[in-house]
Amino acid sequence: MEEVRCEGVGGSRVQEGKSFKGAVLGEEEMGSMLGEGTSPKGVHSVIVVAKEVVWEVEVEDERVASMEDAYVGYLVEDKQTQTIQNNFRIGGFQSLKVTTMGHKQVLVWSDKVHEVKELRCFGVPIHAWGMDLFRALDFMYGRFIEIDDNTAQLMRCDVARVKVVTKELKIIDSVMVVKVRGKRFKIRVIEETGDWLSRSSEQEVVIQNAGRLNEGRWWQWNLMWRKERFQWEEDQYSEFVEIIAPFVPSENLDKWLWLGDGIQGFTVKSAYCRLENMVSNRRILELAEDFVLKRLWKCASPFNVRAFVWQLLLDRVQTKDNLFKRKMLDADQQLCVLCGKKNKIVVHLYLHCDCAAKVWYDIIRWLGFNIIIPPNLFTSFAMWATCAPNKKEKVGLCLIWNAFM
Repeated sequence: MEEVRCEGVGGSRVQEGKSFKGAVLGEEEMGSMLGEGTSPKGVHSVIVVAKEVVWEVEVEDERVASMEDAYVGYLVEDKQTQTIQNNFRIGGFQSLKVTTMGHKQVLVWSDKVHEVKELRCFGVPIHAWGMDLFRALDFMYGRFIEIDDNTAQLMRCDVARVKVVTKELKIIDSVMVVKVRGKRFKIRVIEETGDWLSRSSEQEVVIQNAGRLNEGRWWQWNLMWRKERFQWEEDQYSEFVEIIAPFVPSENLDKWLWLGDGIQGFTVKSAYCRLENMVSNRRILELAEDFVLKRLWKCASPFNVRAFVWQLLLDRVQTKDNLFKRKMLDADQQLCVLCGKKNKIVVHLYLHCDCAAKVWYDIIRWLGFNIIIPPNLFTSFAMWATCAPNKKEKVGLCLIWNAFM
């Protein structure tokens, strides 16, 4: 048999027994060998498979914790997950969520791994009243946090309020048996759930799922509750039903409607007038104050400057005097930082302080006026707005006054 020689371009010898891909990748990256054999022509063959690429990813600890107590279930019959979740809520499991996974599989889980709950304990024996007894709730409901002040100071002995962190998803309503000096006592433990409205199992349900439209005419509410109402709550429930009974959902999209002015719609002015009319003890402005506040907003200065001057006139800036009134500064911290003589109030800071007064008099001499610094800011603005003979100069003086502020 004649020897076969394999030569490449230019006469270079080619590696025998290797494919072009194998020669390029190299022996260390060719993968694992699955088998070998001989072709019908007698040529030796090797089957090579490339290595599998596996990516290692990290998971969030919060996601792992939320899925720790989750369950995957199979539906015996087709049902909407929202219906299943509503049934859980009726049973008191408010934080349970039901998510579809396809192929009749659902995921039952809760995004609240630990939840803080307020518990009311009835029938606590007085001679056993103390932290040791309340900490015993750890073994039944979770981790003890604290008790309220009334419980700690024995302000009320008919009920004790305890705060715990628990994994319990259902509303807590059970009996705890304790043994004190050889005698057994039953303590009723009930979770605080607020008023009867908070016991609704449809707090996160949209309106279209809280009822149905009968014959396309009238709306029938289908409200579901976790517990029955007490007798004294029936009157409140009847009043609530009377309020929502006339409501009929519309097929149109919801929109905000301003009731203050039905012609122009919502404006800041209409909202201000509506709020102003609701105030019973309105302050009556003096003539000078009314003149200044109206003239201020017509000034040519920028809006943010006018807004700041408006706060100055009403003494609504954070001066040391106002901070002291709000108990944010001590009595010895009220002195002016410029002169260090008097308390830092608005009038002193912008008019009567030696540094501020010097600037005022320099501006007055520069303009060629002869004005004495008045006792308050309202009078100062009124003097500057009226001391010029024509309208153009008055506008300029108001602009200078605002610029100084």
